[in-house]
Amino acid sequence: GPGEIAYLAQLQGVFAGLGVRAACPVPRMGASWLPRAAVTLLEASGADPWLVVAATDQVLRRHAESRVPASLRAALDALRQEIERRLGRFATDAAALDPSLPQLVESARSKIDYQVGRLAEGLVGKARHRMEREHPEWLRLRYYLLPGDKLQERRIATLEPLAHRGARVVSELCHLAEAHAEALERGEHPHYLLEL
Repeated sequence: GPGEIAYLAQLQGVFAGLGVRAACPVPRMGASWLPRAAVTLLEASGADPWLVVAATDQVLRRHAESRVPASLRAALDALRQEIERRLGRFATDAAALDPSLPQLVESARSKIDYQVGRLAEGLVGKARHRMEREHPEWLRLRYYLLPGDKLQERRIATLEPLAHRGARVVSELCHLAEAHAEALERGEHPHYLLEL
């Protein structure tokens, strides 16, 4: 990883002083294990798999937004447009009485717009609450997929994939390591997403 590469770079003088060739720094293989809950979130949301790992909360938010019925979203948009139209007309009419009144109307419009925005947030909040009741395991995904806001490889016990997938996972990982070496030869450094 980056820490090891920086460490080897600092040791260049030591290697030169001892007349020893430094080992070639090779980026380690990185992989994130996706538990069943991550797979179901991927299937339900249609999100990019890497986004589920790197921005789980964002995927959950977007999925909750998508669960708000289109008819409710359309009704709220129509309400917002109708308010804008009517207040615009009212401001024009009120200016005939006093030129300062449109400013008061604009103040009222911004407050109403704020409340309509709260309604939109409320719809998403209720959709998210329903989603969380149906899939409580999704709430903990962020901490599993990016523990301590770092990729899993330094944080999750290596026995977990073995516990989930059995002894065959060892040969699967050996094949993946071989594929990783071939990718490095091509100048690629992939991060693998693997289903538990």
